[in-house]
Amino acid sequence: MTDKPFLGKRSVLIAVIAIMIVAVAVVSLLNALKTFGSIRDLFGSNDRTEDVPAVSMEEDEDRAPVSVVDDTDEADVVALIGPKEAYLSARPEMDGVKTYDDLKGYIFEHGSRKRIGEATVMDDMGGSYQDTVVSTLFSSAPTFADINDISVEVDGDTALLKIDNDKDLKWEVSMVLEDGKWKIDSEFWE
Repeated sequence: MTDKPFLGKRSVLIAVIAIMIVAVAVVSLLNALKTFGSIRDLFGSNDRTEDVPAVSMEEDEDRAPVSVVDDTDEADVVALIGPKEAYLSARPEMDGVKTYDDLKGYIFEHGSRKRIGEATVMDDMGGSYQDTVVSTLFSSAPTFADINDISVEVDGDTALLKIDNDKDLKWEVSMVLEDGKWKIDSEFWE
């Protein structure tokens, strides 16, 4: 009877590939942490965690456990995505806006009800006027790539984002919580 090696060549190859995959994942995470600074910044955080209502589990002998939320109405439900994360997920799309129709689509997707109302005011103005407004607006606009850091001030269902940027502009974004989602209410830079 001949002794066979415990691990064959195929098993060793699979183990080496698995170790390489893990090493690449670790290096990618470390590089991402260098960019974002912390795991919380990397994966996002909800800036409104202090508003989370107390939750308790009550059991009754005859029923399964029931979740109970203390004195909370639907308006107090915390958004799953904070204002900073909502803005960061929407902002790259704005860099691709070239026409009034592009801008209107962006506003209808990411804008507050107030902002949507303001956007529809331009519907009756000619297409060339609309596109001139858009090109003028975006000729001075900072881009997603210009963002260095964002500070967030949340006050109930509104938030103010102050954006530190490469262009040294004063750049602020007002966000509003509507139907459980943070929406862009206004954006200002100078």
